[in-house]
Order: sequence, then structure tokens, then C-alpha cells
Amino acid sequence: MARQFPFRMLKDRFEGIPTVAEWQRLTTITTLFYTHSRNNPDLLAIDHALAEFDSSEATPFDATKESQEAQKTRARITALLLLGIAKACMVWMEHKAQTTSSNRRKHVMNLAIEAQEKANSLGLNLEFKGPPKRGNKALKQ
Repeated sequence: MARQFPFRMLKDRFEGIPTVAEWQRLTTITTLFYTHSRNNPDLLAIDHALAEFDSSEATPFDATKESQEAQKTRARITALLLLGIAKACMVWMEHKAQTTSSNRRKHVMNLAIEAQEKANSLGLNLEFKGPPKRGNKALKQ
């Protein structure tokens, strides 16, 4: 089954939802031959949220054989998993708010926005106060 929101790297950002392995490669930072730890609980929470989303993506699904109600349920579960990713990203951002520099900040914000946009694309009203829209000053920090 093809991924519903495939990951695609662009020049300075990405589109879609990365797998856990793609995310870990993206957020593993090496400076001056030193690899920075990924053992931050907030970063590991994002890994976990992505793993849950990945496991739902791996579930076989044939839309032609599922009832309309089952498709709605699947869309709702997908949206909730995406919002879980966005929430984990926002928790990370809140805890890093006082840090003047973070090499992971742009990736975490990008993921939060992608997850929120993908959840919204499912056409469900889930009332979640998510990350700011692209182009907001907060993204340029």
C-alpha cells in the first residue's frame, strides 16, 4: 500500500509525513565530528507519535471494499494520529522556546505544520489549536 502522505525533501523544508527512520536521519545533528544526542524525552515523544502513525499506515486497506462508515472511521483515526504528531512537536517547541539556537527547530516546526495540514485535508472538524501557518514570523526563527 502506498503511503497516504509520502515524504519528500525539498530545498529547505519537506512535504508529507516522514517515517521514523527518515525523521531520525533528518534530526540527527553532527557538528565538528560530534553527533548530538537524540535522547531528549520530547524528541523521543515525536519519534513515538510517528511510529504510531507508521503502524496505522502499514495496515492493509482497500477503500473499494470498506463501507463509507469504515472509511470515515479510518480518516478520523488518521487525523487524530496526525494531530498527536503535531502536539508532540508543539511540546518540543514549548520546551525549546528559551533556547536561542536549535538545529532541529526548523524540522520540528515543519513536521508540526505538515501534520496539521494533512489532518485538515481529511475534511474533519477536530478543533485543535495547532502550529502557526507557513510564512508566520515564528517559522523564520
